Amino acid sequence: MTFFSNCFPSPRRAHFCVRTGGILKCRLIFFLALALAVNLFPAARAAETNDLSRWRIIDVPRDATNGLGRWIWAAQTTDKQFCQFWRTVEIPPGAQVTRALLKITVDNGYRFLMDGRELGQGTEWRALTQYDLTLLLTPGTHTLAVIGFNDFLQGGMICGFKIELADGKVLPIKSDDGWRIVPNDESGWEAKQQAAANWPPAKILGPQDSSPLWWTDRPMDFVTVAQFKPVEIPLWHRGWFHVALASLCGTALLVCVWLMAQLIVQNKEHQLLNLERSRIARDIHDDVGTRLTKLVLQGEVAQSTQPANSEVRRQLDTICEGLRGVLGGAGYQWRNPDRQ
Repeated sequence: MTFFSNCFPSPRRAHFCVRTGGILKCRLIFFLALALAVNLFPAARAAETNDLSRWRIIDVPRDATNGLGRWIWAAQTTDKQFCQFWRTVEIPPGAQVTRALLKITVDNGYRFLMDGRELGQGTEWRALTQYDLTLLLTPGTHTLAVIGFNDFLQGGMICGFKIELADGKVLPIKSDDGWRIVPNDESGWEAKQQAAANWPPAKILGPQDSSPLWWTDRPMDFVTVAQFKPVEIPLWHRGWFHVALASLCGTALLVCVWLMAQLIVQNKEHQLLNLERSRIARDIHDDVGTRLTKLVLQGEVAQSTQPANSEVRRQLDTICEGLRGVLGGAGYQWRNPDRQ
């Protein structure tokens, strides 16, 4: 039985053998495909790199490096180092700038400011960035500030600023020893128009100081930033508006104080007038009351001299009663000042 069972396997065992063989074939195909991919991947990657290089060379203008200076940095280079560059630009009085393009890159990154306003940042030293500052340059002195950062090895900054005036003159500014290095503990230097005595000139990096990775003929990429526009200060942020608003508020406050003072004076006058009226009313009341009392007494005396049933006595009594009623009404009016 064992011999026959081995020569003729059961359906279950046959199914297991077929399934195991299918798994082995799948694994074999997978390893063959993996080996083929490993052999072809370097070639595909090289082809992709070549295509990318050609694309970058085509996109980078031929004159991308025109007007650039030399690589500059501080006298000492360290890892994780910040280097602050400062320089001023003088636009002649009455001159009109028709075009102003700044090209810059820093190994490894930078922040670019002009007159204290941050205009751009960069973190790829192999790319050259162009800023259009035409509308920001007016006659006078302008401050250029660059905060560079070096991650490790050699740090450097290279730039070129070409300013074209309406009269045909060109003001070229390049990265050279005309830039000053600002100490890191300095504050507010981004907008200063005068260099301090402790700001040393930048160091021009020679072949022994340059990195072998830096490009010499043209960058790997070229970035163009849209033209900057002057900052428009809203009406309510202008100084004259603040002064006018403060003057208006001050005037309104003075008017309110004056009206309150007038109200207080009027209330005081009204109180004094009421006191005077009360005094006059008292005097009149006293005088009238005295006179009426005198008349009543005289009438009673005259009444007593007449016979009891005489007509004259009766009339004198009527007169006295009327006078007493007048005295009583005057007393009621005096006891109630609101009816005076």
